[in-house]
Amino acid sequence: MLKKLLTIGCAILLTGCSTASVPKYLQSKNPYVKRFYGNYDQTLDAVRSAMKETGWAIEKEVPPTIYEYSTSSEFGDKRQLLILSNVRATPYFVGTRYSRINVYIREGSADQTEVELRYLKVNSFPFKGFYRYGRKEFSQTFFDSIEKTLAGRRINNLDINQTLK
Repeated sequence: MLKKLLTIGCAILLTGCSTASVPKYLQSKNPYVKRFYGNYDQTLDAVRSAMKETGWAIEKEVPPTIYEYSTSSEFGDKRQLLILSNVRATPYFVGTRYSRINVYIREGSADQTEVELRYLKVNSFPFKGFYRYGRKEFSQTFFDSIEKTLAGRRINNLDINQTLK
């Protein structure tokens, strides 16, 4: 009996736990970037709408210069914003999956705005955590939602302009 208890106790001590660390800021590893034909404010509203539609809550909105320095002269002094999402945790029998997105919005020229989506998924198991950057299917869904919102606003603006004439 004592031998069984000792074996179980040693197994519990040797098993340990893996705690996944999910950073707020995600580095630009395997990002998905798309340019949208819409001004900065409209695109920002569409991004917030897409995050809500896909189930992501906004944890914080910060200037990207807090986390990184851009050497690109294309965006210069134009507006930029980094949106940090909350962490999603999905428990499994043996571990937990954590995920987070960051959305980097950059004002371009001639009513164009660039949106960069960064996605991190961490699968945490008792002995190890596995990190994966990027998720193509989600990025396509996310960008389609933004495009749909912007297209709806363009149609509404055309209807208003037609009514005013």
